[in-house]
Amino acid sequence: MAMRRADSANARIDYIDYDIIERYVYNGYEIVVPLPKEEPKPMDYINPSTVLLFLGDAVQCIEVAYEDNGRGHNLLKKTTLTDLKVGDFVTVETSTRYGAAVCKVVRLNVPISPTSTETIDWAFSKVNMEELDRLKGEELKAVQIIMDADRKKKARELRELLQKECGEELKALTTYKEA
Repeated sequence: MAMRRADSANARIDYIDYDIIERYVYNGYEIVVPLPKEEPKPMDYINPSTVLLFLGDAVQCIEVAYEDNGRGHNLLKKTTLTDLKVGDFVTVETSTRYGAAVCKVVRLNVPISPTSTETIDWAFSKVNMEELDRLKGEELKAVQIIMDADRKKKARELRELLQKECGEELKALTTYKEA
């Protein structure tokens, strides 16, 4: 404990070996009570949702973009998926009605503090966007084939109608050629 006049600016006290200092004024004197620095203690609390992140490289922490009713925000998730890259889509565990949602990976190997109390849920599967692109491509090709067949059918029906109704007049034209 050290004391000095509360209005005395020339009194200097070093508290290098002390962490937290209580200060108060009593009868015109500043009373300073330094507390010794505490030695680091083993963790009193182990977060069950992050403990696997510290056991090795099998589980990594990632940051994903999640959109909730039009409001986007980023969340931390843990995963064992090794082939992820930024921009991939993953299925993640949520507290929503269905228990899962699709999110976009925005960062890999996010460092986590061992004393973090944040609950980190799982990102458990990669969404195969290549399969979606393949399916959409096949759908587009099928629509084009159907539209082409419809166009050919309409052209054939029109040609038959014109030949039936105006066949002789059309044959008289120099540009007319029978198929």
